[in-house]
Amino acid sequence: MLNAVRTGCALAKARGMALDEAFIRELMSAVSEAFNNVVFHGYAGRRGDVEIEVTNDMCHDTVTVFLRDRGRFFDIEAVPPPPLETLPETGMGLHIMRSFVDELTFQPGDPNELRLSKRMRRRQTG
Repeated sequence: MLNAVRTGCALAKARGMALDEAFIRELMSAVSEAFNNVVFHGYAGRRGDVEIEVTNDMCHDTVTVFLRDRGRFFDIEAVPPPPLETLPETGMGLHIMRSFVDELTFQPGDPNELRLSKRMRRRQTG
């Protein structure tokens, strides 16, 4: 799964989008947290599939990752921010995702779809 994200970023870079390892690490961290949430909360011990799609949009300088699953879902907007002053060991997934991407949307359904978009800058030419 994370190889798909890295490959999608490499393709965006080959098309002229400037990104560095920090960009890739942040996007991969957000996707990893999203995947863990699907496995631990959405499927909760049941078997299930997770589909991943990585796209890059040259017009808007973004890499977008879609995760689709058929697990249980919850209202991500209802999840409060974690109490960072206590450094909790759990409950940080959404906070990490929101911190590392520019846009996070979730559409429940069959399948559920989580969309994580991160903007990048174009490589300077000339």
